[in-house]
Amino acid sequence: MTDAGAPGGLFGGFAPFDERGAEAFFGRTDEVALLDQLLGGDAHVVAFTAASGVGKTSLLRAGLTPALARRGVAAVTIGGYRDLERELVRETSRLGIAPPVPGQDPADYLGGIAREAKGGLCLILDHLEEALGPGAGDLVDVTALATQVVDEGGPLLRLVLSIDEAAFAHLETLRTALRAKVGGRATTTLPLFKEAQVGDILERSAVQSGTPFEKGLA
Repeated sequence: MTDAGAPGGLFGGFAPFDERGAEAFFGRTDEVALLDQLLGGDAHVVAFTAASGVGKTSLLRAGLTPALARRGVAAVTIGGYRDLERELVRETSRLGIAPPVPGQDPADYLGGIAREAKGGLCLILDHLEEALGPGAGDLVDVTALATQVVDEGGPLLRLVLSIDEAAFAHLETLRTALRAKVGGRATTTLPLFKEAQVGDILERSAVQSGTPFEKGLA
């Protein structure tokens, strides 16, 4: 977590890591590798859940996105559902991808990325507890968006559905709608850090920032 996603160590601030903070993000190597393996295999849709605040967004942006890029897979993360066009412009500019033209259908735009990118597209729908919860009436219809993107994107499209575990039941409608359109599916949970992991992260963060830190004190 860093200030506006800038490097500074895992506990450097309150904002999640983004793609610009990838070099400073560590402690989740196994979890990133598992997601990358699932998406590189038969799973076209991966449900990703954990308790709120555990670090799902940081892992997806600073861990998974660079891992997918190394395989030639474009990864676009949507984390806000009130103004989808604006969200897509912001996210694609962050990744150096040409943004949609004004008025372009989002599903058509994302499908085009899936068809044109060397390794296809991984569309990451983050913070789905906001889009699928009881107060989501004026937000984007995520189920319609996801099913349309699947139709447009073809076999090189992958979806990650990220949601707080307390709201996991709200994901069922979306998963049911996708079940008729895609084959392989998987679910994985991001665990809490173990004590030894926390100690290692604190020490590595201190070393990376140049802060004096006696090894073993964590």
